[in-house]
Amino acid sequence: MSSVSQNHYVLVLFLILTVWISRVMSRGLIRSERHEKWIAQYGKVYKDAVEEKRFQVFKNNVQFIESFNAAGDKPFNLSINQFVDLHDEEFKALLINVQKKASGVETVKEPAMDIQKLTEEACREN
Repeated sequence: MSSVSQNHYVLVLFLILTVWISRVMSRGLIRSERHEKWIAQYGKVYKDAVEEKRFQVFKNNVQFIESFNAAGDKPFNLSINQFVDLHDEEFKALLINVQKKASGVETVKEPAMDIQKLTEEACREN
């Protein structure tokens, strides 16, 4: 009789494990589908090497958004937008650039030096 109860125990444990694994797998699939829908919604296009990195950033940010909203201790919720695939630093840099353009302040970039052109000009002067 003890072998029968052990078999039931193993069977129940196996079923629980199977259900748990299927939930984990479906969550990953749902997240991938969610990412694909988000890409389509915002018209994002990535090169192959960049896509996996952006997907990881997307997943991390979505996880943060969901845990933030689930805490319910703020008078507002976060939502997924076109910037969810950016790291904090990337978003801040983008925001600062947009603010500078809106205020009319442009950063001056030094023009790239064309060595051949400078050499030709120097030869003409001599």
